[in-house]
Amino acid sequence: MGHNRRLQLVYPGFVFRAKVNYKNVAKGRTWTEGPLFCDDSYNYYIIEKNREDDNYIMRSIYTDVIWTDTFYKSGNGSDIFETDIIRLTCFDNAPASDSEDNSNISTHPENCSHPIFSSPPLSSKKVFSISGVVCFCGGTACISYFNPGDGLYYLTPLYCFFEPTGYPPENLAVEIIGNSVDNPDIAEKVFRAGSVQSRA
Repeated sequence: MGHNRRLQLVYPGFVFRAKVNYKNVAKGRTWTEGPLFCDDSYNYYIIEKNREDDNYIMRSIYTDVIWTDTFYKSGNGSDIFETDIIRLTCFDNAPASDSEDNSNISTHPENCSHPIFSSPPLSSKKVFSISGVVCFCGGTACISYFNPGDGLYYLTPLYCFFEPTGYPPENLAVEIIGNSVDNPDIAEKVFRAGSVQSRA
C-alpha cells in the first residue's frame, strides 16, 4: 500500500471481524477484529490491536466476510460477533465465587460487578440451556435457535439474556462454541437436533 493512500473510518464506533486476505498469514490466524477502514481504491482494512505488546496492526481483509460485534460478552470476556454459535445456560444455587469448582470457568472483569461464567459451576443446578447462531434482525443482535419441544424456530434479542453492561448476569453461563462460517457442522447440528434443554 502506498504511503500517500488515505484511509477513512467506516461506521465509527463499531467493531468488526473479518477474514485476512493475504497468503503469508500465520497458521491459524485467519480472522482479525477491530475498526473498519477503507482507502481511496475501496480496499478494506481492519486496524487490530496486538494483545501482546499493545501495538496496532493494519490487516487487509476480504469484503465478503465481515461480521459486526454485538457488544455483548461471553463468559470468558470475549466479544460475541454476528455468526458466532453460542450456548446460554441458566443455572441456580451457584457456589461462592472463590470456590474451587469456579476457578476454571469464571472470570471477573473490572467493569462488571460480579464473576461471569463460560460453563455452569459444578455444584449448581441447570435451569435451561439454549444453543443458537447470533444474527442481526432490524439492527438488534439476536440468537436464532430451534426448540425441539414445540418444533419451532425462535429469534430472541440478546438483550433478553444480558445485562445493560453487555455482560451476562451472574446466573447465566455464556460459551462461544464456534461460528457458522468455520463450523457449519456445529450450526447444522444445533438447528437439526435442537438446542433447548430444561432441567428434569
